Amino acid sequence: MEDYKRINLDSYEENAETFEKYFKGLFDLDGRVEFKKFINFLHNGDKILDIGCGGGDHSLWFKEQGLDVTALDFSPKMVEFTRKKGVNAVVMDLENMSFEDNEFNGIWAVTSLLHTPKEKMNSVIRKMSEILKPEGVLFIALKEGVGEKLLMDNHNPDTKRFFVFWKEDEIKNYFGEFFEVIESWIEKTGQTDYINVFFRNKKSS
Repeated sequence: MEDYKRINLDSYEENAETFEKYFKGLFDLDGRVEFKKFINFLHNGDKILDIGCGGGDHSLWFKEQGLDVTALDFSPKMVEFTRKKGVNAVVMDLENMSFEDNEFNGIWAVTSLLHTPKEKMNSVIRKMSEILKPEGVLFIALKEGVGEKLLMDNHNPDTKRFFVFWKEDEIKNYFGEFFEVIESWIEKTGQTDYINVFFRNKKSS
């Protein structure tokens, strides 16, 4: 396992309960328009994949709206939290997803791809396009900024996590071969600016 993966996995496993509570605290549906937009953008089906599900609160909300949800996370403890909420969840590396082509109508990837080095992103983007149906919708949220670095974990000063930072135009260039932009915006959460983008899969039937 690559060093950056081991570092992140160790942090999430060691601080699983802290992260689960923290992620739940960020879940303010009234202030998060992207949830309902995601459902409205879905085409011809309701099967979705939540990549990097964390404690599973987003997945659970989508399930309660009647969607067919599959969730994945690299952390077994996070997957355990998600399963306890009644969501179908699997332990899986997003850089090595094993789903079938055309399996999903939508992919929800909120603050999960921000741990993936840019040198690995092209293959991840290609795979997301493959497992999405034609015109499937993808939503991502990434940290705005420059560079890739290890940062001290605010939740536990004894651990670090690896983060990748992006510019909005850079994201659109990386995804442009396989996805077209529906809409994008930058929103501040705490002290961090997040780039939010809705994409439509370019793949034809």
